[in-house]
Amino acid sequence: MEKGKKRTNYPCDGCSLRLLLPDRGSTQSPRSPSTSGVENESATQQKSLQVYIEYLDKFRDHLTCVWPVVNVESLKSRISGSLDDHDAWALAGAICATHNLVSDDNNVAESFAHHAQRSHNLSNQHHQSTHYKEDTTESLLTAFFLHVYFANTERIRIATVYLHEAIAQLHLQSLHRPEILVSLEEEQRELLLRIFWLVFVTERTFCVQNCFPPCLKPIQTFPLSEFHIQGAGEVDASFQLLAQLFTLLDDNIIVAADRGGVPPDSNAAENLYSALSAMAKQDFSTLAPYLPETQRVNVLMTGNWIHILWWQFALSHYQMSSRMDDAMLSMLKPAKVAHETMRLLGSVSQQAIRTHGYGLELKVFRIADALIDILACNTWLSSLQPGCNSMLLGARDVLRSLQKALLLIGWPESLFHKKLMLVMAESQLAVPDVKALTTCEEEECVDYS
Repeated sequence: MEKGKKRTNYPCDGCSLRLLLPDRGSTQSPRSPSTSGVENESATQQKSLQVYIEYLDKFRDHLTCVWPVVNVESLKSRISGSLDDHDAWALAGAICATHNLVSDDNNVAESFAHHAQRSHNLSNQHHQSTHYKEDTTESLLTAFFLHVYFANTERIRIATVYLHEAIAQLHLQSLHRPEILVSLEEEQRELLLRIFWLVFVTERTFCVQNCFPPCLKPIQTFPLSEFHIQGAGEVDASFQLLAQLFTLLDDNIIVAADRGGVPPDSNAAENLYSALSAMAKQDFSTLAPYLPETQRVNVLMTGNWIHILWWQFALSHYQMSSRMDDAMLSMLKPAKVAHETMRLLGSVSQQAIRTHGYGLELKVFRIADALIDILACNTWLSSLQPGCNSMLLGARDVLRSLQKALLLIGWPESLFHKKLMLVMAESQLAVPDVKALTTCEEEECVDYS
């Protein structure tokens, strides 16, 4: 999906990047070298390097708190020192592509991703030709960030390939075995634990979106809060909280939409109650005010989204309550979650919201979709018990606000926004200017929602 985003910076960055190392790995230029030609090539390479450094600095300043696993200064030093350090160039390109995606420079992001793929392939070829047997952290992170990029641009097949590559390298490097990590230096161990949990959280999100069975299983070891890693900084308590939230997503939830009416396994009821009980005990209110905006949005929206996923699963398999004070299985839970979501989004900057891109767009859509279900059966609810639907007061205004949030995150061409408009119309809720989706758009909405 090509979103209607306006480029505001570096109008020729994409062109500069396309000229970067056109024959990297080749020993011969297609033309006979001349003094002026060599000078022009050198100038082009220097300009391209400056573009990389510019965006790596932006990643360091704005996204290290989201992905605290990269020493940007070390990476800048490596790409400045060698054109043949394919591992470094691949990771730099993947990181820059991811940053530009969330900052709306789509054309530049695509150029970065293309160069990252080329460098990643060259690195793999080099390792194979020299019988290099050690898998590197840089290679794992390159596959991870390329997955993030292609997942956010909704190219699911290639995103799946890179995710599986990252998971394979994670297993080859034994990041899923804390007993092996114990023997490492403390800083290296902490870095690898961060990487494991970032891949774990990312895989769970991707599998929920696409009804894929997950590969990774949670471990019982988390990174230490406030442990400083050179160049990557510290993680606060929210990192562990976020990881713990994702451990509550069991296989019944992740592939629920693809079960085709198959009943959940025998442990589903026990898992449901223990997960909802664990979430009910999480005191986000005390932690949230001390988090950076970007992390606050990430943690609180993830909690809200997981509440909705469990609610939708429970709705299909268990008897629900019409009482709002039933924290476990209330029919009205989406109304409360939607109110909390809008309070959160109204308290942070637009940049903190847009930073999370497609992942946040999906979460807002799922919350809005669940709220529509409640509004659609409002008449039935009000007949059960006087006052039981008081939480629905103002719910339509909240729904409109969620609709606007989708436009803010996904821009006017957001497929999730179009899908939400159709769902509202089908539920006989007032919608301005509803337009039918094209066949292609409808298929994409079904695939990703």
